[in-house]
Amino acid sequence: MFKMWAIIFLCVCSLWDLRVKKIPIWLLGMGAIGVLFSYMVCRNRMLLDVIGGIGIGGICLVISKVTNESLGYGDSLLICLLGSYAGFFITIWVVTFAFVVVGIFSLFFFIGKGGYKDKTIPFVPFLTICYIGVMYI
Repeated sequence: MFKMWAIIFLCVCSLWDLRVKKIPIWLLGMGAIGVLFSYMVCRNRMLLDVIGGIGIGGICLVISKVTNESLGYGDSLLICLLGSYAGFFITIWVVTFAFVVVGIFSLFFFIGKGGYKDKTIPFVPFLTICYIGVMYI
């Protein structure tokens, strides 16, 4: 049941990222409330798995800082939320696949457009697609 809510939340974040290219804090807060609610209902979560999932988001936050937000802070915070909900192993697969898919997309975009400067590609839609793929395929 919560998998579907996570997909709906990620789809809303994806649409927001596509239109505005920023994830608002209030939307991430809504996601955090959803994660807390899932913890209250499903108490069978392993603490190390949750901490590991959040750690992946923490590494992404460091990458955001070091690369001057090539990977946005909102994307990294969303990965923290995803990690806290999905756990370490699912999050590592989702993030890895998302980076591979966005890399392939970027390569074709560069070739098709002849390169570009100061353009950004929203990352959350790739996270959403890869989350759906990891969870259901």
